[in-house]
Amino acid sequence: MPTRELLSPAQRPQFVELPDAMEERELVRHYTLSPEDLAHVDPKRGDHNKLGFCVQLCLLRFPGRALGPDERVPERILQYIATQVGVQPEVFEGYGERENTRREHLAEIERTFGYRAFDVDVKRELAEWLLPMALGTDSGVALVTALVEEMRHRKIIIPALSSLERLGWEVRHEAQSLVFERLIGGLTPEQRVQLDGLLSLPASSHQTALVWLRQAAGAPSPGNVLKMVEKLEFIRALSLPTNTARLRGIVP
Repeated sequence: MPTRELLSPAQRPQFVELPDAMEERELVRHYTLSPEDLAHVDPKRGDHNKLGFCVQLCLLRFPGRALGPDERVPERILQYIATQVGVQPEVFEGYGERENTRREHLAEIERTFGYRAFDVDVKRELAEWLLPMALGTDSGVALVTALVEEMRHRKIIIPALSSLERLGWEVRHEAQSLVFERLIGGLTPEQRVQLDGLLSLPASSHQTALVWLRQAAGAPSPGNVLKMVEKLEFIRALSLPTNTARLRGIVP
């Protein structure tokens, strides 16, 4: 069964890890709390709950996911949030003592600030949105990046990275199938056989016709011009539809 991973091990940390070193501009942009945000903190009992609530809210905004169990929040981020709340950052250590409190806070943030969980309906919604992009690129990192940014915009809580990779893989697979169907949809059975023949290795040759066609022409010379003419005549003999991709809507 083919793997449904889109990212390399080196690419994954940028989507899941909080940066220890964040520029001041990015820190202010992502983690500044408004007076309305802080108004929801006042009723919370205990400094650790006040700070924990705000940390959860900030992480949902960037990078867009929920606070993980026993997750270490970089000191600079934690200090910046704690200063706004008016508490010491060290009190955050007591926030994980009651898992129910963390879940209740997350549910409250979802209701109050309009966040949505990643469920079947959301997955279908995102797959439909991502398909046009997948028709234009098969880059795994580009597809996952687009998904993450769109989920932040729509206030959808980003799930485990494996779920995003699986969604991107499925959409990319659908796009590839759609492109294939569009490309061959207008071909006759004879033309399909001819195209398959480009991949066959003739007994009298050490390379397929496709490899031969893709070889560079080389420096301008009478001999190389004749080789190019030979390739053009070979392609014309296939009698394939011209400009198939554009005619079938793959290329705008």
